[in-house]
Amino acid sequence: MKEHLYIIKYNLSTKKKLFNLIVYGDNDYALKEKNKLLFFCEFQQAYKYWVKNKLSEKYTLQKKIALTCDIPLALKIIEKNKMDKNSVVLNCINTFDDLFKTLNLGFPLRFKKSLYAFADHLTFKKEISSFFTSRGYRRDFLIQGLLRLEGIIIENMIVSD
Repeated sequence: MKEHLYIIKYNLSTKKKLFNLIVYGDNDYALKEKNKLLFFCEFQQAYKYWVKNKLSEKYTLQKKIALTCDIPLALKIIEKNKMDKNSVVLNCINTFDDLFKTLNLGFPLRFKKSLYAFADHLTFKKEISSFFTSRGYRRDFLIQGLLRLEGIIIENMIVSD
């Protein structure tokens, strides 16, 4: 049985927009090249890569963006909002988790506990303010954590032409 491959869009804090391919199934993982996460500058490049490399033999591809990992919006929500209505922050943390697992890396220990606890909270509640009051974490600490994760991913990516 073929695995399902999805195109994920990333809006990075650097204002750059990138795309990659992630398999969501029993084991979630992103496609790699030369032991680096494989990213594309354009949506069409991700699709062309699937065709060119005959990935249709192993994967079915959803030919639209499955989700957007919007870092600037996630940071703004953490900093200023009371709600993560559209699961923007949750999608970023969970997608970063998939990318780190693909690289066989764990989240940096300094941020691991807080980011996983925040993701657990957001899985069941859209309201985020209570997380900060009940758990004692600061918003700026979680912002630093997401930016650190993004930096590690950027260090471990290759952008295909």
